[in-house]
Amino acid sequence: AVLERYAESEKVSKEQVLKELKVGISDIDELSWHKIWRYLLEDNIVIKVDERFVKLSTIPSEEPWIGRYNAFQIPAYYRVLGTIAERGSFNITAEDVLRNEMNTYLRR
Repeated sequence: AVLERYAESEKVSKEQVLKELKVGISDIDELSWHKIWRYLLEDNIVIKVDERFVKLSTIPSEEPWIGRYNAFQIPAYYRVLGTIAERGSFNITAEDVLRNEMNTYLRR
């Protein structure tokens, strides 16, 4: 719903939304420079990571869903949005996400 809301509110194409998602999947810190960031932040899909969080717990830097300044709220959001970007469709299933993850794992 957040992706459609963003596209509709900002009058951007589906292709533009997917392009911005691909940026975010490859570098979450870079995503915050795009308009889509505000929508993802409002829906608690992404969060800012700063000194307040570092003091609470150790943040694993090797995880792809966590950047230096930003992170996806939970790994599942990273994986779902990655599948959307990879498949080029807002309409995906849990099976699509699992298949995408298996393919990503096998490509390593």
